[in-house]
Amino acid sequence: MISLDLTTFFGRFHPLLVHLPIGFILLAVLYDLKWFQKNKIYYNVYSITWFLAFISAAMSAFMGWLLAQNGYYIESDLKPHQVSGILLVLFSGLGWFIRLQNFSIPSIIKKINNFIILGLLILVGHLGGSLTHGPDYLYEHVPEPLKLKSVSCTHLRAHETSLHLVC
Repeated sequence: MISLDLTTFFGRFHPLLVHLPIGFILLAVLYDLKWFQKNKIYYNVYSITWFLAFISAAMSAFMGWLLAQNGYYIESDLKPHQVSGILLVLFSGLGWFIRLQNFSIPSIIKKINNFIILGLLILVGHLGGSLTHGPDYLYEHVPEPLKLKSVSCTHLRAHETSLHLVC
């Protein structure tokens, strides 16, 4: 029982820690812009930022794993968040690794890695938010004029030049 209490205690730091890799990853990707690359003074900051993005993502994933051990989450909802979080850690580590001074990696590889990392960051955040707040959290209080109306249509009628829904 003490073991479960400890994993739950440390696991509850996950919501606090998830914000660190978000900031570091966004900053690291920002440093990849051309105007930062012109100044060699930023290289050390750039490399350290990628390292911190990787380490903070790994720590956050570990704390999330501890939190998941308490059994409060539905496995089918939890698994995609875990897998995408682990991928984010791996690609963040790759982002740091390919920017070490010892390697000459083509710029396109770095850009592809950045694109994947940003996509994973959005996906992991969305899936984590859905776990915490529920799947309709973002749009449950949308003002009435902005809500999309669901329409039930019974058939599709084809004309010579177009298709029409018959509702």
